[in-house]
Amino acid sequence: MRPRYYLVLLFLIVFAGYSHGAQAWTHGNAGLTCPAADGSSAATPNTAAQFPNTLTGDFGVTYTHNILTDLGCKVAGVHYAVGLSSTQSLVVPTSGNVPAGCSMAGSVVTCSGAFTFSGFDMTNLQLSVSSSSSNFHITENKFFVGAACRVPIVIGSTPGNHTIDYNSFDGGGSLCSGTISVILDDHLRPTAGSSVIIQYNDFENIPDDSIDLAGPSSGSIAPQIKYNLFGLTGWNGPGPPHPDSIQLGGGNFNGLTINFNTWRAWYFSGNQINQPAHIEAQLTSAISNTVESYNTFVEAQSSNGTGSVTCPSTFPTACSVNEVMACKNDGAGNSNTGFSAYGNYIDWRGALTPLLSDASGGCTSTTWGSPQSNWDMFNNVALTTHP
Repeated sequence: MRPRYYLVLLFLIVFAGYSHGAQAWTHGNAGLTCPAADGSSAATPNTAAQFPNTLTGDFGVTYTHNILTDLGCKVAGVHYAVGLSSTQSLVVPTSGNVPAGCSMAGSVVTCSGAFTFSGFDMTNLQLSVSSSSSNFHITENKFFVGAACRVPIVIGSTPGNHTIDYNSFDGGGSLCSGTISVILDDHLRPTAGSSVIIQYNDFENIPDDSIDLAGPSSGSIAPQIKYNLFGLTGWNGPGPPHPDSIQLGGGNFNGLTINFNTWRAWYFSGNQINQPAHIEAQLTSAISNTVESYNTFVEAQSSNGTGSVTCPSTFPTACSVNEVMACKNDGAGNSNTGFSAYGNYIDWRGALTPLLSDASGGCTSTTWGSPQSNWDMFNNVALTTHP
């Protein structure tokens, strides 16, 4: 009867190959195993990926070299869903149904202490996290900026472990142009050692910045921003300031990671020149050992909507994006050291340039393209800092 045992063993091996932990099978790329966890194993359940054709025709081209074909990694919002589940039940918050530690006055829900905020329709409402909060979890909510033009989330200076995940943010596009400057505003300084994780969120139609973070003035924090989808950013244009998907507003950061996120942008009338993944030391910042890896950027089109205008030759009138990825330092009182970017895949036809190190030399000890090259998906070439 020994052959039966062999058949059972073979079945178990094949079955295990299709589990979330066996990436070579899960990705459908025999022999390719993603170098790091790409986030697909904890994707938003029961929900289709938002933009499944991003790499196969949405922008007029099928990218023969992308992070899936080259490294075996799945892409957030393309191969798996992020944000709010299509089956998630939502309720409008009231003073009677908000969680313990939270209260509601008018259009603002204020939470303090340790709390979990989940399952709410926050259309036209604001969640305010007080400076006395700790160990909070904001998950599985809908945040929509309506005519009231309120910043969806404002976070005070808080200690502890903070996770913001599986939320859907809609900034309302041009609805609040010139009014809202940021969607997720950590405008004060978390205490040193605080854990900040922002993952599996969907950011769409953002008027200006998506995420603003500030670090402590003593000690440091190491936020993790991963597995998010960033749609069109920068409806408040044209003109400065340039909107950022991620902006650091002073303080100390050591070990910030920005991994496996997806950016999709295209030019349209009135769009600012947005800055998707700039790490900029400003307002008295000390930034060290940032890693931006395995992100996908499709910044594909230009002012005529066809991609036929060469953006760098006509900057800024034909660009929707400034530099795609950049290490920057604003000078005296700021520092930006140990920046590293690798394994990122970029279509930068709508950008001024794909990668930039601060030309003034303000970014020191930077590393580009190691251990995996950063890749130009449209022209199928490896990128340097100044192509």
